[in-house]
Amino acid sequence: MMKILSRYFFLLFVFLFSNYTFSQTVRRPKLVVNIVIDGLRSDYISLLWDDFDEGGFKRLIQSGAYAKRMSYPYMNVGRFADYATIMSGTVPAVHGITANNCWDTILQQPYSILRDPACEGINTAEKYSPKSLECSTLSDEIRLWSGGKGKTCAIGINPESTILLAGHGGKAVWLDPFSAQWATSSYYGTILPSWA
Repeated sequence: MMKILSRYFFLLFVFLFSNYTFSQTVRRPKLVVNIVIDGLRSDYISLLWDDFDEGGFKRLIQSGAYAKRMSYPYMNVGRFADYATIMSGTVPAVHGITANNCWDTILQQPYSILRDPACEGINTAEKYSPKSLECSTLSDEIRLWSGGKGKTCAIGINPESTILLAGHGGKAVWLDPFSAQWATSSYYGTILPSWA
């Protein structure tokens, strides 16, 4: 009996020690930069390769993670679903962004799937939030992984894609299409970041 217990103890010790040493060797990144360029197909990268600077796209592609051939197992339902899929790693049936727009049966007109009447726009008349996004995103997981210390900010040219890149726990700042000023939603705070 003692021999069996000592074997289990030895295996437990090896298991615990190996996990401890493994966790000591993992290097956490200090900075994660996620660049999503809508419509930039991978064959354009090859076509334009000689025009890129060594310190720009070439460096990002050679030193970072580069998704050359992405595909999703669903029909095209709109670019908002694509952004949500990229950031969540799951399909529209799970993340909840099943179209760009929904239909308002009372007003008889479409509205953005990210419209949120409970939020106020800051530097914009639009009222948006990620409440329709029904799962966590890469941005959310980075915040969780860092114990809330990691900062996540998505910057974009339109509210919907920027909000989907920021997820629930990040900050989203976009260029308002009507005023051409930086804008955000009260979901992310009461004021714009100081740099905006």
